Amino acid sequence: MAGSRKSLRRPPPSRRVKPLALIVCEGEKTEFQYFERFRQAKRLSATALEVVPGDTSGSNPKSIVEYARKRSKEQRSEKLPFDRVWCVFDRDEHEWWDDALTQARDNGFEVAFSNPCFELWILLHYVYQSAQIERAAALSKVPEHLPDYSKSSDIYDTLLPSQTTAVQNAQKLRAYHARNCSPETHNPSTTVDRLVEYLNGLEASRPLAARPGGAASPDARGRGGGRSSSRRRASRKTPRTKR
Repeated sequence: MAGSRKSLRRPPPSRRVKPLALIVCEGEKTEFQYFERFRQAKRLSATALEVVPGDTSGSNPKSIVEYARKRSKEQRSEKLPFDRVWCVFDRDEHEWWDDALTQARDNGFEVAFSNPCFELWILLHYVYQSAQIERAAALSKVPEHLPDYSKSSDIYDTLLPSQTTAVQNAQKLRAYHARNCSPETHNPSTTVDRLVEYLNGLEASRPLAARPGGAASPDARGRGGGRSSSRRRASRKTPRTKR
């Protein structure tokens, strides 16, 4: 009998965190540090939001997409697929830019690109930049707004107050290029704002599932226990004797 009761015991609840998204960056410093700080600000665990730097994923768009494909396959094999996969890279002078975009879309990945470079996204926090701009010029303009800027700067907190402005400017740029069927060929343009808005919609990390059998957590039982006990006590009251 004791053995029978033992076999009916439920296993302890799983505390694994479901991965929400994978972000694979081209940059080893600026982009990686920006999105890693974003993750921390959103109070997401490194498991829920995995941010990969360029020194791990590779230094060109095709290698980034290939790394994302490999990492995504690993998660699927563990029955914990990412909800979303993002590839972050610049136009710069990359030879395989178009191939990388096609490969990413064929795999169902999102792309947060910047043309010519990620510094355009930084500039859009301060100005609307519609005139064509080369990478060197974009790099030289950023210190006009961020005097201490360097590739290793932690810029998330500095840019945060103007984030809404940057999103609006990026959307305005895409509308400006709307007549072309492939806006990513236009300089300047970026879709980093789409990744930013996605991240702003995420909630803090939570366990994969509630306690097995739908049992309430100890805290929930504690909060509701007083009311349940009161109802039970009320139901036990001795009924009045009829006269």
